[in-house]
Amino acid sequence: MRLPRKFLLFLGLSAGLYGLACLWLYWNQNAMLYHPMPDLGREPDQRIWVGQNPRLQVSLLNPENQKVLFYFGGNAEAVNQNIAQFRRLFAEFRVVLVHYRGYGASQGTPSEAGLKADALQIYDFLAKDATDILVMGRSLGSGIAVYVAAHRPVNGLILVTPYDSMAEVARGHYPIFPVRWLIRDSYDCLQDAALIPTATLILAAQFDRVIPITHAQNLASAMAQVQFESLAAGHNTVHVDPNYEPMIQTFLKTITSHD
Repeated sequence: MRLPRKFLLFLGLSAGLYGLACLWLYWNQNAMLYHPMPDLGREPDQRIWVGQNPRLQVSLLNPENQKVLFYFGGNAEAVNQNIAQFRRLFAEFRVVLVHYRGYGASQGTPSEAGLKADALQIYDFLAKDATDILVMGRSLGSGIAVYVAAHRPVNGLILVTPYDSMAEVARGHYPIFPVRWLIRDSYDCLQDAALIPTATLILAAQFDRVIPITHAQNLASAMAQVQFESLAAGHNTVHVDPNYEPMIQTFLKTITSHD
């Protein structure tokens, strides 16, 4: 049976448009995933530079402290913008706010391989004299934090609105496209999560439409020591939930030594 010519033309046009949409997603995925932000907010106690190619900006709070917290922010976060909250939560820590390559005054262009390599370089440079080492990641940065905790010794890990993989998150937003074939920076956290022996606090948002809570639940299921907390908040408001700071403070008491 011969198909009508109009139907064949419709199929051809549909296939062509679908292919163009796939190409658009492939070529524009970096612009969708990374939104470099300038250095905003209150002044840190100290700014330092790490590396040469690229040269990376790091902001420090309480640089004299020997307990160290490394913080990796979201894809559109200026890590200096919540300095007041970092001072409240981590007064005993040297807080290391990492400006990804392309963010703040850091040089370079963001990519998964680049951000992960930078994270290890910054850890190695600033953790030499540390007594306790914590790693904290939010949203995009949770994948980088998981990677660091899997490849370097840490006393604790805090993940805010995390995910199992960016490929899975993207697949949920674009279900009709072959995302696994298109995505370059997949940030697959599950394999690294299984390597982490240290205590982990996951703070997920019940009403998260950017990274639905199921992705945080999948990540938690792959971890050995995890405390999973669900807050009645959205992706961008979880840090102002009244339970957010108390939960972190309680977690810190269980994993850090005291002078």
